[in-house]
Amino acid sequence: MDLTNNHGLFKIRAFTALASLFLSIFAYYSNDIINTDGILYMNMAEAYLQGGLTETVKMFNWPFFSIVVAYVHKLTSLPLEISAYILNALLFVVLLDTLILISRKFQLNPQQIAIAAILFICFQSFNEYRDFIIRDFGYWAFCSLTLYRFILFLEKPTIANATFWQIVAITAVLFRV
Repeated sequence: MDLTNNHGLFKIRAFTALASLFLSIFAYYSNDIINTDGILYMNMAEAYLQGGLTETVKMFNWPFFSIVVAYVHKLTSLPLEISAYILNALLFVVLLDTLILISRKFQLNPQQIAIAAILFICFQSFNEYRDFIIRDFGYWAFCSLTLYRFILFLEKPTIANATFWQIVAITAVLFRV
């Protein structure tokens, strides 16, 4: 792939990331009601901040997403709900970016990748959930990243590629749906 294609791919990826963030922000501000799973995750994040892992597990037996939300809250000092929305928006960007990188592996030209990016951005089934606080985004993002890292491993079977592939796979399991 030459420099022109790399530059074109970068522009497509950057546009997709910005469009995804814009859609997420629009979804969050156009919906003022938090979903029921989101309430559970916010309560779990609060329980983690107050009493640690043991208090969180009392509410639900798979606390990884809520723990990550709690750490985003600690890092940013933003409310838990906003921290969850930021995390989900970033995970959504990772998902779409990875789908573009996978598409690039099919040797598509920049115009075809741009069309694929538009299809990913406009995919209604994903966009219906943008305003939800759910762990699914992390699962989808890391599952697609697992596939991409596996493709890289198949192309160049090194210990580093195998390690990254497995780390990403384990992370996907931590977000399990």
